[in-house]
Amino acid sequence: MQIMEFEFIIGIHGIYALCIPIIVWRIDMSYYLKDLIDLRKKFVKAYDSKKYADALDFGTRIVDLYKDNNACKTEDYAEDLYNLAIICDDMHITEKAKEYYKESAKLKKDILGENSQSYFDSLTNLGILHSVLGEFDEAEEVLKTVSGCIKNNAGVNTAEYVESLYNLGNMYVDAEKYDMGISILSEALECAKRIKNYDPQEYIDIHVSIADACAKSGNYRRACDEYRSEERRVGK
Repeated sequence: MQIMEFEFIIGIHGIYALCIPIIVWRIDMSYYLKDLIDLRKKFVKAYDSKKYADALDFGTRIVDLYKDNNACKTEDYAEDLYNLAIICDDMHITEKAKEYYKESAKLKKDILGENSQSYFDSLTNLGILHSVLGEFDEAEEVLKTVSGCIKNNAGVNTAEYVESLYNLGNMYVDAEKYDMGISILSEALECAKRIKNYDPQEYIDIHVSIADACAKSGNYRRACDEYRSEERRVGK
């Protein structure tokens, strides 16, 4: 049975995302491989062209193809389901997006393990969506799970851990728990400083989030300091 590998870049959706993951699809279902490849190419083309209704149609047909062939317990299905969730998220079809994020996360955990970055991607987008919808208890539970797992597995001086803190901190700010949000975002900044060659743009993102949180909480002096820090980094 032939194994083929394809690589497409799909943006992780969400206002707190710091990076764009690369999703690699590995296919070993040769008897419907041609149809799957064709639909994926159409899906990516539609997504890149921002034709989300078309992408939604192609993504749904991809998922249906797995179901028709009893192949829903695979890593590839989990990734394709995750991509469909992103489209639903972008189109504000929120209940479907949550359903697909949850299902993809469960499959990734079962197949790849609870320390898989792919598993964290699904959970992170689910947590961000909960936060956007004002479902802060659910968002906190999910995003704290991601942050805790990354901390225990990869350590604190990693870009993945910084991203998890960034997402968690912004969730608390959205929930108007400003002190908690500022504290976690500040921790993210300190961790980032210890990472060699950390992306300068992501430093700026963290400074801006802290500044916005400080302004919302009435701490205008620190907000100005954070904005100045951002300006100095932009000027480098």
